[in-house]
Parts: sequence; C-alpha cells; structure tokens
Amino acid sequence: MDEKDSTEIALLKERVERLEKRVDSHGSEIDALRIQAEHDSVVLARIDATVTQTQVDIEEIKSRPGRRWDSAVLAAIGALVGWVLAQLGLR
Repeated sequence: MDEKDSTEIALLKERVERLEKRVDSHGSEIDALRIQAEHDSVVLARIDATVTQTQVDIEEIKSRPGRRWDSAVLAAIGALVGWVLAQLGLR
C-alpha cells in the first residue's frame, strides 16, 4: 500500500466519521420531533374536546332564545313601574 492509498483511506475515514456524526444528530432530531408530535397530539385532543363542549354550550344557549330578553324585559317593567309611581307622586 502506497502513500496515496493511505491518504485516500484517511480521507474516507474522516468522511465516514463526519457522516456518522450527522446520522447521530439526525437521529436525535427525529426523536425530538417524535416527542413534539406526541405532545401536539395531546394538545389537539384537548382543543378538540374544548371545541366540542363549546359547540354543545352554544346549541344550548341557542335553544333558549327568550332567555336573553329576560333581563331587558325586567328592566323595562321596572322603569315603567318607577315612572308610574313617579307620576302618581309615590316616589
């Protein structure tokens, strides 16, 4: 084996070492991405449950259309009674 062959072998060894480091680095990155994907999946499941509950709540509120007017009607009746009492001088 001559000097040229040993130089080429040394260069190939360096290249293999660099590539092995990159593969190890990519393995770590893939592991981190897998963990992040699992976390994101849990978060999305929670969001989905929250959205579903919100939709149920909205449907419940929509099924009671008269409820939103209750306080407005009570305020109007109170104002009317107050005005009548004021007109009668009882207030």
